[in-house]
Amino acid sequence: MKIRKIISVVVISIILFGFQGPTLFEVHYSKNGKTQLSCNDKVRLDSSVVYEMKNNKNYNLIIIGHSNLTESSVDDTILSYKRAIKAKKYIVSKGIEESRVKCRGIGGKESYKTELGGGDDVENRNRRTVFKIYQN
Repeated sequence: MKIRKIISVVVISIILFGFQGPTLFEVHYSKNGKTQLSCNDKVRLDSSVVYEMKNNKNYNLIIIGHSNLTESSVDDTILSYKRAIKAKKYIVSKGIEESRVKCRGIGGKESYKTELGGGDDVENRNRRTVFKIYQN
């Protein structure tokens, strides 16, 4: 039950769009401005998010794009939304109905910086896309 292990690793729950659900998966980007999913990320998404969505038709997904605090404050929300949209396109290409996947870009509003004390590792963790599954 590899998927159960992935789900149990991160059980952070926040409310977005009125939906609540555990974080199933996070993709981290190594460079500023990057929106592409790596081959490794795609394999991991297939075995977790795509698997759960295909096997549970009453599940929906919200994808939340983030950016770090060093990316342009004017463009960070746009960049974070582009990260979420790129991930949505991949999920939909795997046979998940588009109507079951929502996207949101929040820029650097939920930064790890204050939680972890800053540094390059934190900046890399802030460049991320988070996948949360919730039931209808």
